[in-house]
Amino acid sequence: MSKIILIFSLMYFFFNTAWSQNLAQEGWPLALKEAYDHAIKTKKNYVLLVSRLPSLVLDYRTNNSLRDSLNRFEATRGFDIGHAMIGWHCTIDQIPYTTLVGFSGESNNQHEDMLKSGWGLTSLLADFKDGFLQSPQDLQQRFESFNEEFTKNPKDGSYLIATMFEITPIDCEEIVNEFFDYSSHEKEPLNHFGFLNDPDSFQGAGCGSFANHFLKKVAAFKNIDTLFYRHYQIPYYLFGKGQETPEDVGIPQSIVALNSQKPVYRLNLLSLDWSPDKHRNISMKMIDPELVLLWQKQFFNLKPTKMLPYDLSNDLPNNKVLKSKLNRSVWTKSNDFYGLAPSSFTLSTIDEKYDEKSSQVVSHAKEIMVNGRWKPSTFKFFNFPGVIWERK
Repeated sequence: MSKIILIFSLMYFFFNTAWSQNLAQEGWPLALKEAYDHAIKTKKNYVLLVSRLPSLVLDYRTNNSLRDSLNRFEATRGFDIGHAMIGWHCTIDQIPYTTLVGFSGESNNQHEDMLKSGWGLTSLLADFKDGFLQSPQDLQQRFESFNEEFTKNPKDGSYLIATMFEITPIDCEEIVNEFFDYSSHEKEPLNHFGFLNDPDSFQGAGCGSFANHFLKKVAAFKNIDTLFYRHYQIPYYLFGKGQETPEDVGIPQSIVALNSQKPVYRLNLLSLDWSPDKHRNISMKMIDPELVLLWQKQFFNLKPTKMLPYDLSNDLPNNKVLKSKLNRSVWTKSNDFYGLAPSSFTLSTIDEKYDEKSSQVVSHAKEIMVNGRWKPSTFKFFNFPGVIWERK
């Protein structure tokens, strides 16, 4: 019996290794031909981060600011949280490795069924066991769809941006080897999609944490995910006890340990106070997509300085649309200590003055741009903008 198990284990390992190697060499979507041709011409190594902007801007700074954002009327109507995709163009021992992948899951909107049955915040933080990689071909189809949306409705249609950086051969080895290890790991992280899943522990990931897991393998971006993570203490009473969980959904052990007995429905969830409890909370961290976009935005250099005097958007078509899309802001609810005044809101721009985390993100990007001899350039994919930063 042990020999049979060993044989099947080896077959599984070699199958996954071959599959991940093929995917790691599958190329970029055809939409990225201009960037790909540039990489082929220069014969350099690159990492590529592509982001789909969220359809609405949420305030991830605190528990209750996130709740207030979700409570806004628009957030209940087809809100899309955005998406992150990671790729590379590398040559290792004269073998090319070029791909762009995304990670997704919860394909049947299982969280909606869970909300209806009383699972409360568990419905948004569950482990969805239908995780899957999006191949370059899958992403090409999505890019075509997004471009069609944008063409029909430039103001509200889907919008993508791309940032591409030259990296070293050692960076390439780190990324590609990690992709092989991650894809073939015994915990099967590619089957697990969820915000509480930690990719560093091979538990699975969300789309943002997945992309950043590989981005930080680049020495210049080491631990960059710590800049993008928001940390929360979530009170126990937001996690309800619903009916049976949908197929392919797991409840994280930290939530199970709360032993919740009462259901928490959608209206209850959004009306409760999300402030940390004095005694019982769940610690969690989540990638703030607005911080990722703020970091990427810096590399378009929309606000030229003496050190970096050139606005790269001038080389891109529809640069007014680009600037409008990347000018992100949130409505912030005013604090009334006595609770007597009616609620009022102010518009807060997401920039280096937004909060301490945003200041760190902007400083990190500017430090990269200022230090080193860079030659920035631009490319477009469909109607969407991209920038390339490479060594002179």
